[in-house]
Amino acid sequence: MVLNAKIVGLVDKGIVCEKNDDRLLVEKTIIDSGVYSTVLSTPFHCAVCDGVGGESRGDEAAEFVLRQLINEEVNNIDSDAKMSCVLSQINNKLLDYQKREQSDGMKTTIVGLGIYEDKVIIYNAGDSRLYRLRNDNFVQLSENHSVAQEMIMMGLITDNIEEELMKCSRITRCLGTKTSAIPYVKQINMHALKDDIYLLCSDGLWGAVVNDDITRILKSEKSLEEKVQLLFEMAENNGSSDNISIAIIEIE
Repeated sequence: MVLNAKIVGLVDKGIVCEKNDDRLLVEKTIIDSGVYSTVLSTPFHCAVCDGVGGESRGDEAAEFVLRQLINEEVNNIDSDAKMSCVLSQINNKLLDYQKREQSDGMKTTIVGLGIYEDKVIIYNAGDSRLYRLRNDNFVQLSENHSVAQEMIMMGLITDNIEEELMKCSRITRCLGTKTSAIPYVKQINMHALKDDIYLLCSDGLWGAVVNDDITRILKSEKSLEEKVQLLFEMAENNGSSDNISIAIIEIE
């Protein structure tokens, strides 16, 4: 069954950063600034990369990885095993690129979503996130790759302070490294449902806007363009100190 979806995305350097290390991929289009809107039919693919903060060439890493996804004809990667293999190959290519450029300051997080007629494939490395709103149930589909998450899993800290720690915790996985680039990949063997809403974002959004506010905006009757703008404005008003990337996908 072919599914249709409307997608609206936004990328902005934010009010603090001088440089934008975020990139958004929608099909074969990479967005580095501004608002982008389109309607797609399955299969289609979206991803967000956030060049690792503090690295001088994080923007190049983000751009490089997304261009490699385009080159791989990502819509044909229709299993979690294939996606894991492709991401590993892309990481190796990024490491080779670092050597050629004599710069190890090219690392990036990634979160991606592939929607097919009969399945959904999700993946991430780092702290860029993917959420889904279905029948009023808002859930995070991506994993948290951070020191705080490891401490939670070991029982060293409690869940009620988890989100605050996530905002300032060092990430434990990203592309552009030899030892910590293994992404989380999951295949959901069920097609997306009508009215499902997926949200991909960098930490510039989720680090400044709480889940309840995100859910309220996504559940509103406003257009996707308005929802993206409201989330962006709320992140800035709440003092987001990072680049901000937002992509909302609504299954029609």
